[in-house]
Amino acid sequence: MAWGDYDNDGDLDILLSGDTGAGFIADVYKNNGGGSFTPITAGLPGVKFSSVAWGDSDNDGDLDILLTGDTSSGYITKVYQNNNGTSFTVGATLTTAVAFSSGAWGDYNNDGKLDIIVTGTASAKVYRNNGGSFTDISAGLPGLQNSTNTSAVWGDYENDGDLDILLTGHTGLSPIANIYRNNNLIANTAPAAPTNLTATISGSSVTFSWTKATDSQTPQDGLTYNLRLGTAAGGVQKVSPMANVSTGYRRVPKLGNTNHRASGWTIKNLANGTYFWSAQALDHAFAGSAFAAEKSFTIGGGPCTNIALNKTATASNSSGSNTPNKAVDGSTSTYWRSSSGGTQWWQVDLSTGTLSYNQFTIKWKSSRHAKNYEIRVSTSSSFTTYTTVYTKTGGSGGTETITLTGTPRTERYVRLHMTKVNSSYYGVNEFEVCGFSSVTVAKQNADADEETVAAIPTAMALQQNYPNPFNPQTTIAYDLPDAAQVRLVIYNMLGQVIRTLVDEAQFAGQQRVIWDGRNELGQQVSTGVYLYQLQIGRQQLVRRMVFQK
Repeated sequence: MAWGDYDNDGDLDILLSGDTGAGFIADVYKNNGGGSFTPITAGLPGVKFSSVAWGDSDNDGDLDILLTGDTSSGYITKVYQNNNGTSFTVGATLTTAVAFSSGAWGDYNNDGKLDIIVTGTASAKVYRNNGGSFTDISAGLPGLQNSTNTSAVWGDYENDGDLDILLTGHTGLSPIANIYRNNNLIANTAPAAPTNLTATISGSSVTFSWTKATDSQTPQDGLTYNLRLGTAAGGVQKVSPMANVSTGYRRVPKLGNTNHRASGWTIKNLANGTYFWSAQALDHAFAGSAFAAEKSFTIGGGPCTNIALNKTATASNSSGSNTPNKAVDGSTSTYWRSSSGGTQWWQVDLSTGTLSYNQFTIKWKSSRHAKNYEIRVSTSSSFTTYTTVYTKTGGSGGTETITLTGTPRTERYVRLHMTKVNSSYYGVNEFEVCGFSSVTVAKQNADADEETVAAIPTAMALQQNYPNPFNPQTTIAYDLPDAAQVRLVIYNMLGQVIRTLVDEAQFAGQQRVIWDGRNELGQQVSTGVYLYQLQIGRQQLVRRMVFQK
């Protein structure tokens, strides 16, 4: 039996053969999701003493079948071609028909086509894929006796760029377990890494996609892919690729864990938090590319950025001098005070840029909350068309936090729309919008006509502190191209930790931290040279600064 996504729908199906006790079977069982599988009646002959293996023999991007065994009317070794996930038809019949058998796909001669090794019934043969037909290459392997278990697998044991053979069984004279070295003079090269990695979040699920890679030997549609997913930078805690994350070296000679699928591979039921991921390509010799540049995403109520900070706010009306011009300004003394009675609204312009948000926090002025309200989002400031994402009846005042389910919103304008007032007027201190994307907001000048949104950095960078030398405080700025777990630590010249300024998950953008020249105990440091180190995953950057009394 073997796992494989035969219909490229993003979940693993089952290829199964053998003797049920009531008859012989060989069929594909479709994964319906939810833990159920249905036989598709693939048209394969039932076999016993059999073997099955998935492999893309014709490089068309879907998995074909190698089937061997005893049909009761004779032994077979056949390749069944996948017709775009709808049916299977015989693509090739190999001259060596076997039972008590083993079969495996691998590109032994690095010509970009999957070849076959098959054992059983006094045979052990390698068949070259000619692009529609298969030829016995007379590899010189010993025949393995019938009625005994045999096994053969591909693997590059000496890392010289071609696939060798591990063969076990009984020759009739003695049992063997031998490695046969491939003497091919043409070495395989690893594929390029996939590009344009994207992750689309829907509730607790995320769907991964990327642009297909290329390879000098294996055609593009023949490549398979390996996904890794972790809870820390460089991590594999959720999905292991069984490969070296740093080098891409594949630790097992198998298809990638997403098979040929380069888009629409979904992982479900992820807990809230920030995740780190990447993908690599694998060729027909099971060589892995380097992993693509790591990406990250956040599910649910994990760390987030208030993307309404210092954003422009407008209102249906206002009373007195409490006219809103910021959704959040960090002050509890300023608030929006409505006129009394009727339907009222307060609106935030999140500005342009890459937006993604799913949480709101309303901080009502004491005893001045609206009982009934909605949160609406729109791509137009006039709200001629809009989507209501939340409705509240009987608001309780104080601070209310609302977390949306499903796909995060991306609309530029957010409106707090109130239909009744609980008193002669109501007031809102702040209206926060919590974002889970690579969004960095630059502070707006109150008199500016437009605000500037800082561009997302393309590379990790640590800036020189300013001022330098300094007293009593200095600002340290750094760039994050992606969300990551960040540590920013101050050391003296002896390498001793003076102060840990940052140790948390942060979103992509231009970050700034102020150091007040004090150690962990709150004591002012001595005059001298200090190091500040930025660490993101395995990457570290260090600069010097001078404190002067």
